[in-house]
Amino acid sequence: MKARFGIRPVIVFVSLIVAVAILVLAMLQIWRGNALSKAVGDGSVNSDVQPGGAASKNISSDNLAPGASADKTAATGGFASVKLSAAMQAQSGIKAEQLETANYQPEAVAYGTVLDLQSLTGLRTRFNAALAEAEIARSAVNASKQEYERSKALYQDNQNTSLKALQMAEQAYLTDEARLAAASLAVQDIKGSARQQFGELLASWALARQSPEFQKFLEREEVIVRITLPPGLKIPAPSKIRLVANNNPPVIGYLVSASPQSDPAILGTAYFYRTATVLAAGTHVAAHFATSHLLQKGVSIPGAAVVWYAGQAWAYVQLDQDRFERRPVPEDYLQNGGYFVTQGFKPGDRVVVTGTQLVLSEELRSQIQTGESEENN
Repeated sequence: MKARFGIRPVIVFVSLIVAVAILVLAMLQIWRGNALSKAVGDGSVNSDVQPGGAASKNISSDNLAPGASADKTAATGGFASVKLSAAMQAQSGIKAEQLETANYQPEAVAYGTVLDLQSLTGLRTRFNAALAEAEIARSAVNASKQEYERSKALYQDNQNTSLKALQMAEQAYLTDEARLAAASLAVQDIKGSARQQFGELLASWALARQSPEFQKFLEREEVIVRITLPPGLKIPAPSKIRLVANNNPPVIGYLVSASPQSDPAILGTAYFYRTATVLAAGTHVAAHFATSHLLQKGVSIPGAAVVWYAGQAWAYVQLDQDRFERRPVPEDYLQNGGYFVTQGFKPGDRVVVTGTQLVLSEELRSQIQTGESEENN
């Protein structure tokens, strides 16, 4: 009992010493942190050392992708730019080409569809059948007329034929005349229907007995396209247009005539154009045509130089050996798969035509890393 009573005070004493030591260490740590923070505020300690003695991470352009750095405020217009070392350009296959002076003739764009000529072909078939009926009826009229006139002459010559025979001949003649009138009316109705739907010229090609022009449509050597020119156009319908469909190379379309019917989906005046290409009926096409004989001077940005970002077309201009500036490309005038521009670019500028997307990726990555560096500093 005495031994147990003597050990308990010792344990209590040791525990008390440990608690005091922990409290002292905590107070020293708090004092050291406050003193160091004050020193940093006074400028006597490097800001790369954080409270507690840990060094902060110093982010600079060395942390970017090898050979790349960002410069958001280029001196040549305030556009974003990026530096790419010669080694990185060679490794990524980045190439630039010099822009040359280009001319551009102002043009407009209209839209339309390839016409389905099945209904016109059907009218052609009906017309030929009605024409044949009219020819048969005309022959019958000629025959019955002769018979009627013969019977009439015999009856008047001392009634050498009966009155009944004369009346029957007359009835046959009148019946054949009525059939001829009906057949002729059917022919005219079909002609009118063809004109109402396809215009005078196309209708005449379709309903002619021998028509080399319409034969090309039947054999699918050519197609008819109905193009709706925009309202308010100050020029007559162009005699030639460039047609583009399904990302195929442009083909030339030649004016046929005005269309008596318009496309309900497109506002404007419709015209028929013929083109020697094979396109399915109903295919949507775009028509490009000149609106002025005057030429504008500028440069043509190749399609390979254009990169899309944030809904805008851009191109990179090489300012020097390792700096590339991203400039907006006006999208007003299409030319040879690219854009014709009169501002923002000039002859002699070198634009990136290979690896454009890689340059954009490096620029955006450099901007992100540079932004992080600024926040941490």
